[in-house]
Amino acid sequence: MLKSCSQRYVVMILIFFELINCLSNNINKLSLSIDEKWDSMLHGDLWELHQLLTFNYQNSNMEYDETRKEAIKQYRKSLSTSKIKNFVQTANHLFTDITKNRNDFYSNEGINLIVNQFDVEKLKVFLDEFMRCGPNLDVHPTKILHVLNRKTDS
Repeated sequence: MLKSCSQRYVVMILIFFELINCLSNNINKLSLSIDEKWDSMLHGDLWELHQLLTFNYQNSNMEYDETRKEAIKQYRKSLSTSKIKNFVQTANHLFTDITKNRNDFYSNEGINLIVNQFDVEKLKVFLDEFMRCGPNLDVHPTKILHVLNRKTDS
């Protein structure tokens, strides 16, 4: 789905998902339920990565920050080498020119937390895909190259 979408459509999809999520949360607070077809839309790589990386200001406290970082670490552990290409492409879609500066610090922090914990095999795949189709990502290549160079030298 993402490969064929233009950047504008990705942004519109995220805004639509945010609207559905907000409606669903508010309806649940009223002890009502939303039709399952609407809730089922809130699944998929783009939305899940967006939710993981986006900082929730309503829940911001020390406990939330630690929980968020733990969720990011768990996500990283679930990424197999074969899923890294999709991860780079999905993350790249989150950082379009249209959405720039909207939660960038926390999203970049999350991306870097994921990448900095990759082993050498995953870093090689990530770096290759990042160079090929990750122009919107703000990843610090020095850490990646340092790990790869250290492994190559030994």
